[in-house]
Amino acid sequence: MNLVVVPLFIFILNCGIVRCDLRDNEVQEDEEKSVEEKSESVGKLYENAVDAYLEENWDECIEAFNKAIHGYKMYKRMITNCRKKCKIQAAGYTPIFAEDFDDFHFYEKKIQETLCLLSCNQDYHEVAGKKALTRVPKDIENKFVENRPYEYLHNCYYQKKSYQEAANAVFTFLATNPDHEVSRNNLRYYLSLPEVKEDQVLNLEAASFLKHYVSGVAAYEDELYEMAIEHFEKSLGSYMESEEECRIYCEGPFDQGWFPEFTSSIANHFTYCLKCKRGCSAWLNTVNGEYRRDLLPSHYNYLQFSYYKIGNLKAACSAVASFLMFQPGDETMWHNKKYYESLPKVDDSYFQPREEVKAYIKRQEYELKLLRFISDEFQSLESRLNLTKTKNYKANTSSKNHSKIFSDEKLNSTSNDTAERRKVGEKLQLIKEKELGGVNRYATDGFLNKTQCEDLLQLAHIAAVQGDGYDEHKSPHSKFEKFEGLTVGRTALLVYYGLVEPKLLQLLLTTTNAARIHVEKYFKLNQPLHLTYTHLVCRSALPGNFLPMHPSFE
Repeated sequence: MNLVVVPLFIFILNCGIVRCDLRDNEVQEDEEKSVEEKSESVGKLYENAVDAYLEENWDECIEAFNKAIHGYKMYKRMITNCRKKCKIQAAGYTPIFAEDFDDFHFYEKKIQETLCLLSCNQDYHEVAGKKALTRVPKDIENKFVENRPYEYLHNCYYQKKSYQEAANAVFTFLATNPDHEVSRNNLRYYLSLPEVKEDQVLNLEAASFLKHYVSGVAAYEDELYEMAIEHFEKSLGSYMESEEECRIYCEGPFDQGWFPEFTSSIANHFTYCLKCKRGCSAWLNTVNGEYRRDLLPSHYNYLQFSYYKIGNLKAACSAVASFLMFQPGDETMWHNKKYYESLPKVDDSYFQPREEVKAYIKRQEYELKLLRFISDEFQSLESRLNLTKTKNYKANTSSKNHSKIFSDEKLNSTSNDTAERRKVGEKLQLIKEKELGGVNRYATDGFLNKTQCEDLLQLAHIAAVQGDGYDEHKSPHSKFEKFEGLTVGRTALLVYYGLVEPKLLQLLLTTTNAARIHVEKYFKLNQPLHLTYTHLVCRSALPGNFLPMHPSFE
């Protein structure tokens, strides 16, 4: 019986194979100290860089964007380090009173942690003094998260004929925006230039653990197993540390948009942070724009064979057990386990998952179950509230506004700028360009039957995010309504984590495509219509405004 050797990972972009060689993009501790002396906020640094770009000052553009990128990394690192330090400090505190009443120890611990946070929190400059950072506006921070500075930088480098740096910048932008066709074409162009070496094109924002991971794969392929083990172990340590830092950074401010009770405010903020933390592993497992579901487990796959080759059977068996905790149905690993069990020196006690894996999997399972519980319970509550609102709405409209509604419809039917009713296929068109706010707009219904509509409402209840698509503004159109949205990408992640049924994602995609085809037919387009953004939108009246919630597509 033979062991099955794990395959080599190759990171591929459609326009070419690019080596995942990485520069160390971590902020050094001594560099962090300089943030106290900075006179400009990260937001101001970004604005200055954009101004330099618009003024076509290419040297200043390059310098300013790199300075802004570096400043944002320092900003995140200092916030993370502050919160991490305060957690450790609060964990070792001695309670004021030995016996715990009404969970006071928990709250006392949080008070201790808060007192520590005040020394570096952005919102308490009078306490922290010069050590306090200026909070980065959410819209500016989103640009850094999406690697938008590199979209500018590649053109600045191009104008300076620094084509290798331009290729690095556009490739880095594509890592978080893989479907950006203009940038894909730009990268193809750069790769065609003699000055650009394809195997030296870098993702400048690749997660730090990948540096060791790639080195480990290379050593493994060269059968340098001791070196491979060293790199994979360092990669694992770096991965876990990076995810923990990401999760700590998620514990930021949260605008609840209303005035909840004490307990409700805690539950809301906890849920907000938990959802953010669940995205950390997805971020780490996305390499050059492609999601790698088995990236973390693959460490243990490589390690089990590497440890076997150097004769450390106990470590090899532990790696096998660790891998199977992530992927319990993997036939290849069960085959390997059976092989190890047949060896005379192997004891059953060797097949113990590593401690970091047991803790990681338990946390993942707990968080998933908790999120499912939150979704199920609050979905049920929301359904009851919506039913009550709908009944009130119908009662009010039928008893007080019945005659007015029909009167308005009669007046509208004789107006010159009223909606024109047409048939396109079997769907009724209600076109009123004036009311829709511009030309070439129309409204239509009939895409979903009652069951499908209820399914999409269920999806919205489970996963819609307040302010999504509008810089987290919860009421971007009217102060009387709450705006929630859900993208296809977020729905796909929820399906992956088991929070949403795959049929709901399929329904969303199918309905979106039906809407696209309908627009092509209605406007008689002579070429295919390509959608850049699909958004399931829910707009609901705030308390006191009895309007039903309607999903729609953008």
